[in-house]
Amino acid sequence: MKKYWLLLIILLSSIFCYLYFYKSICEYKFIKIHSFSEADLKCDSNTLITFDIDDTLITTEDILAKLEETPFIFKVLTIIHHPYLIIPKNFAHISSIIFDQAHRKLTEPDNGIFINKLKANGCKVIGLTSIQSGSWGIIENMIEWRYNMLESMNIRFSNQFKDVVFYNLQKRVESHPTLYKGIIFTNLESKGKTLGAFIDMQKEKPNRIISFDDEETALCSIAQLCQERKIEFIGYHYLGADIKAKKFVNKRALLQLDYVYKYNKWLTDKQADAILNLT
Repeated sequence: MKKYWLLLIILLSSIFCYLYFYKSICEYKFIKIHSFSEADLKCDSNTLITFDIDDTLITTEDILAKLEETPFIFKVLTIIHHPYLIIPKNFAHISSIIFDQAHRKLTEPDNGIFINKLKANGCKVIGLTSIQSGSWGIIENMIEWRYNMLESMNIRFSNQFKDVVFYNLQKRVESHPTLYKGIIFTNLESKGKTLGAFIDMQKEKPNRIISFDDEETALCSIAQLCQERKIEFIGYHYLGADIKAKKFVNKRALLQLDYVYKYNKWLTDKQADAILNLT
């Protein structure tokens, strides 16, 4: 038990340091949009357009399934109620069940059509996601899992780029950042750094990069890359998924964690709220 409390103190200290120091101010300005129709896009064959996936092209109505948007107090409560999650293998198992079973849908019904129009106009369009490129908990192949999910929603990116593993970038969780069927999986590496490695492998370098992402930190890393390489950059901070987001309820989220731990099955927000009489 003492071991768990020591780990708890270390983890809480690390979270505090992250919140206090890591959230650095971004010097770049981006265009905030709530729908892709608000973007004034002018592109040609020398333009590269990148789309983030989670909470940009697709989203979930179950707020805990977003995994990255939990309040600090919930992180503390989680460690108190479920100290076994401090162990990375246990965390991967539980979080992968949530990630795998939570239903996802398009942020906007015409996202696939929007991407197809960009490709028809000669733009090069790729996906750019931070998720892992190897296995994660119960998900044996994150790349195939995510690709098949997007394929089922008619999201298809440009196919002229050959699949490649970026062995020159840092290896994490036994894998490297990877390009697969038009989607770059950064494997938790910086999006700017991974995109730079991708550009280095292309014969023709883009003279303009346009990026859509719900995370400003990701846009900042791409903007920095473009500044260093003298590439025109337009960043769209996508807020469309935020409109539909529910309020985070600690009681609900803890029930969902309990349920996954006991039954290896995900409770939707609607199901959990019914149990707790929150509806």
